[in-house]
Amino acid sequence: AELYTMILKHSLKALRLGDSKVPIPFTAPRTLLNQRLTAPRSVATATIDLERLRRAGKAAGGTINDVVLTLCDAALTRYLSEHGELPPKPLVAEMPVDLRAEDHEDGGNVISILLVEMARGNMNVDERFNAIRDSSHTVIKEFSGLSNDAVMTYTLVVQVLAQLGDSLGLAERLPPLGNLVISNVPGPPQALFMRGARMTGIFPLSTVAPGTVMNITVFSYAGKMLFGLVAGRDAIPDLQQLTDYIPESLVEFEQSLGLSDQENAEKSSAARIKKTTKKKRNGKKSAPGATKGRNRKTGTP
Repeated sequence: AELYTMILKHSLKALRLGDSKVPIPFTAPRTLLNQRLTAPRSVATATIDLERLRRAGKAAGGTINDVVLTLCDAALTRYLSEHGELPPKPLVAEMPVDLRAEDHEDGGNVISILLVEMARGNMNVDERFNAIRDSSHTVIKEFSGLSNDAVMTYTLVVQVLAQLGDSLGLAERLPPLGNLVISNVPGPPQALFMRGARMTGIFPLSTVAPGTVMNITVFSYAGKMLFGLVAGRDAIPDLQQLTDYIPESLVEFEQSLGLSDQENAEKSSAARIKKTTKKKRNGKKSAPGATKGRNRKTGTP
């Protein structure tokens, strides 16, 4: 019954009779992200301080995951625009989500791969964040209300259809399920060690979903957010360029929120306090030396 309700909502949206924000499967815009995947791969990484993402999310009224999705979408939009591939419709991300309730007592996960509509290409970074936040939260809320069996069945059916189309060589003829996978995996907040050696980073590298050529997975570790991008090399030969756009998009977002000016002011204030403290310490240390010099000059013991 729950799946029938979901199908009905998709049908009404397809007929423009419903206002559901849950994307209809296999209606994502076709871009260079949906080419035929060949064997060669490209790998690129990026690192961002977790506190910057947390601060930006709090200032904008969202979560760290909302910020991550916004940065990825902004980087993808910029890259596609430079290659003349920016679609008129928003991109659709396939996002693995654990829908377990907080009071869930049974073991295991309730994993679903949800479709999240991103933002339109002509939006500024603030509008992009608001659109993606509303879209992702609505999708998660709607699927959280379903039973575990309904969630797992929906995910299985959709993914099997995507894999079937890819295996039969129909991926380039049929509308894509999504444009790429974006996954956020929480990691240990403290640094890990092995025989005294500190692990400096853990960069995630994941698989590419059927009908797509790219996967973006992020992993939090020891105060850092580590981005791992995997793509088909023939489809995206300059993956590192796209990856560099992610931290650049964060700088733009921070500037729109006024966080960069605030951070610079805090650093300047901390530097002034440190400089004043250092002067006071130097002044205290110079007094005995000055007295000693005067004693030597007068010859007093």
